[in-house]
Amino acid sequence: MWFPIRQVLLTLLVCRALCAQPVRPQGNLLANWGFEEQDAAARPRAWAFGTHKGSPKALSVADAGRDGRRCVGVEAEGAGHTGLWTQDVPPAPGAPLYRLAAWIKTSPGATATLSASFYSKEKKWLSANYGVVEATSVSQWRKCAGYFRIAPETASIKIALWGNYGGRGHGTVWFDDVELTVVEKMPDTPAGAPPAIRYLSPNPPPTPTAADTARGYVPFVRNYLDFMPPTYTPSKTENEAKLAAFCSLGEYEPVSFGLYALRDLKNVHAVVSDLKAPSGATIPSSAVDVRTVRYLYKRSHYSMGDRMLVPTHLEKKPLAEVPKGQSRQFWLTVHVPSNAAPGDYRGSVTIQADGAPDLTLPLKLEVLPIRLAVPKGIGFGMYDWPPRAEGDAPSEVRFRDQREHGMTTVGLSSGLGLKFEMAGGRGRVNFDGSSGFEKALDAYKAAGFPEPLVWLMGTDLKKWALQQGPLESDAFANAYKGVIECVLAEGKRRGWPEIIIQPEDEVFGDSERFETCFRSLKLIKQIPG
Repeated sequence: MWFPIRQVLLTLLVCRALCAQPVRPQGNLLANWGFEEQDAAARPRAWAFGTHKGSPKALSVADAGRDGRRCVGVEAEGAGHTGLWTQDVPPAPGAPLYRLAAWIKTSPGATATLSASFYSKEKKWLSANYGVVEATSVSQWRKCAGYFRIAPETASIKIALWGNYGGRGHGTVWFDDVELTVVEKMPDTPAGAPPAIRYLSPNPPPTPTAADTARGYVPFVRNYLDFMPPTYTPSKTENEAKLAAFCSLGEYEPVSFGLYALRDLKNVHAVVSDLKAPSGATIPSSAVDVRTVRYLYKRSHYSMGDRMLVPTHLEKKPLAEVPKGQSRQFWLTVHVPSNAAPGDYRGSVTIQADGAPDLTLPLKLEVLPIRLAVPKGIGFGMYDWPPRAEGDAPSEVRFRDQREHGMTTVGLSSGLGLKFEMAGGRGRVNFDGSSGFEKALDAYKAAGFPEPLVWLMGTDLKKWALQQGPLESDAFANAYKGVIECVLAEGKRRGWPEIIIQPEDEVFGDSERFETCFRSLKLIKQIPG
């Protein structure tokens, strides 16, 4: 996975003790949220049960809930069985951010997952968050909550309560009192969550000078590749270091520094001057992007329950705050013009904060008389996807930025997002310019990547082809190959670069996906060209 472009949403797990009779949460968008209302088939009204893998069993029991009333569940005898309860709800007008919560209980080894999928008004799948909440081996009822952002153009949200998602785990999971509510912002740390892991700095707190005390902070310089969480304290060497960097013509080069607060600091910001060489050549201050580092509580791995406050995003935030006894990282990215004169450039970074005298740090940049060569035949890039959340930058903006930073390819993780059909015994897809896949390929071409694009396919084609026939059947092969042929033909017509097709991801952990991938690759190899 990649950083920082690939945007990933924060999952929060909140555990609370068993409480009294439930009261309907204010603003809950879900119908029959407590599963008490039953239809003629004795199933919970407004909820549907589906089988994703194997033969799971749907459960709806009148007296097994957290308060002795009704709840639903998914039972799986052995591994490889996945089932889910779903409900479709329209999004609240103008609301991009939501909180999804449920009371959960599982048998030992079973995994409960809450997810949200987003569909257009034409009922096309747009994107999904399949890990809003994940809980394993929860022996007593606990309330778990997570947050998600909907995709642009979302007309319907499918909320899903999974039992053993992806075939992970086995046993029974139970759900009760599910809540879907609109929120204005996502909290950095969940109330009632387990204590976070605290990073212990290898250095003692710095000894401030008289000038440091007057300003209220100790400045220090630390390499941008080194870890700098809020609890980091600088070494004596870092206290004395200078802001300096070297780079080639046309290169983007980061420089990082931090402030250790001796008191609470408000409205902190950094102002960069022009960089000037003795020859009179100038790199304007507009070529230096100034950002502050944002910290979020993150798990060491999605399967773990630990949390630690770590640096995650570079924010274009004009003002920052630094609590007493903590550090805050600032990140400068210098874009050296491709026609810059080589030489030593000097400028300054002025730090300003409420109630503190300004501090000016010298900045030195050595521009070398070289250009970095573009590696031939080497694909260097990141996984990316078409915009799928409100506020996501379009593909052309992200791809242009990646190419400018020296990347030579993109791993595009995307379904086709179009309608499939059979025509003359072959699968077919009609391109109309509306899909995120098409826009991403056009953007890839426009950005000028020199290497083929790597396409990590979504599941829409596979699922549709399996509806035409079993995996090893001719019907599946004709449907699958026909659509791939349409993709390649459209690429030639529109001048798209070569596409390297990756049917599945991480198949080593799932025998079913391994077989699907192996079959898909054999079919792709049969296509001429």
